[in-house]
Amino acid sequence: MELKKILRFADDVVLAKTNKHLNDLQRDILEETLQGSKYNKIAERHDCTVNYVREVAASLWKILSEEVGEKITQSNIRTTLERASYSIISSNFSPNSQTHINICGSDLKSLKNPQAKLTQRPYLDLDDAPHRSLFYGRTQELDTLQNWILQQHSHFIIIAGMTGIGKTALALELIEQIKNHFDIIIWRDLQDFPELKNLEQELIEILADGLLASTTPNEKNTNNPLRHLAKLLRQHRCLIILDNLQSLLQDGQLAGHYQNSDYQDFFKFLSKIKNNSCFIINSWEVPQDIVYLAEKYPGVSVFPLKGLGQDAKSILKEKDLNNQENWDEFITLYQGNPLYLKLVATLLNQLFNGRVTIPQTTTCLLPEELQLILRSQIDRLSPLEKEILTHLAVNDTPNSLIQLFEIFSQPKNQIINTVQSLIRRSLIENHSTTSKNENNYTIAPVFKEYFKTINY
Repeated sequence: MELKKILRFADDVVLAKTNKHLNDLQRDILEETLQGSKYNKIAERHDCTVNYVREVAASLWKILSEEVGEKITQSNIRTTLERASYSIISSNFSPNSQTHINICGSDLKSLKNPQAKLTQRPYLDLDDAPHRSLFYGRTQELDTLQNWILQQHSHFIIIAGMTGIGKTALALELIEQIKNHFDIIIWRDLQDFPELKNLEQELIEILADGLLASTTPNEKNTNNPLRHLAKLLRQHRCLIILDNLQSLLQDGQLAGHYQNSDYQDFFKFLSKIKNNSCFIINSWEVPQDIVYLAEKYPGVSVFPLKGLGQDAKSILKEKDLNNQENWDEFITLYQGNPLYLKLVATLLNQLFNGRVTIPQTTTCLLPEELQLILRSQIDRLSPLEKEILTHLAVNDTPNSLIQLFEIFSQPKNQIINTVQSLIRRSLIENHSTTSKNENNYTIAPVFKEYFKTINY
């Protein structure tokens, strides 16, 4: 769309919202931003500070975001306004109307009340979220999470499970089912380990400058951003998903040790404050402090995610595998892990014509892609965790804690904490025994085969 038409469309929107046309600075900000210019260039032209230009721009982006129902930023404004203006214009004007753009009164009236619009759909900021793919089962898991969030008003939930188990897919499906209960939904990926101050500031800007809050520049420049974020979380119903928390945790240590204590303080603060919002955190492992916080605060919950079970058969059907009589054993062998099953199913189709079979020379098949995934999990372990897993892998019988005490020379409390860490990482399983006072531990078949194949 031509620049003049976008400017005219934006002017109509601002006029409908404020009863004023774009002023010179607003128009210049919009025009220069659409052409890729930076705020400092605009500030020089208008003989003002960059911060002032940024504040005026934030106010303008907020007005436009409210009306189009989609977050507008400095980087996406052109494509967003083109999309929004085309949608409105095409529904209200004839094909011959090409030189004048306006919004009819009925549309402006319907856009005047953003709260009414929020009841129809939330304000979404899901730029970091992956695309939704086919979703399998998880009815009980979704029901539980919905109950925690909507009925019990949980405000901090960590979904924990090994890679490929479906944490991200579950969170994406949950959003679809409960999104209309929230004003705004944000998804952020922690994979790149953002500094906490940057994450806090980004969340504040989205909440304050986006669709919802009416804040002043002084409020946004508060010396206590965490308190300001808490205020916004109390004022509005927000759902915020932080994916890949394990990126913030240390390698070579027991499960749940942070690389930076700032995030530990951040999560503690979010756990104890009362608010109307909910944080969902996805992670391979549960940080130690969150286990404690879940015991202390009623709004904090840990949700360990297991395999798909019988619902995994949908994956095998999708992959056109044969020998359905072997499917139950096959699913158990790979712990119902959707990603494991997909990778192995691809290998079965390539080498065995889709037959679900395991060669007698191996416990289970490990495609190269699956080995890379397993290695990424094993590389995170402490030295003693690797030693215990290697021992369990080469022994066919489960071991009790007493047996592990006899085998390893480390202090008993160190062995106990290491076993607990392996349980939290879903790397060992507890097998029932005839003695009620003793648990026996074994390693999953996938990891047993991996440790036999790879030397540590």
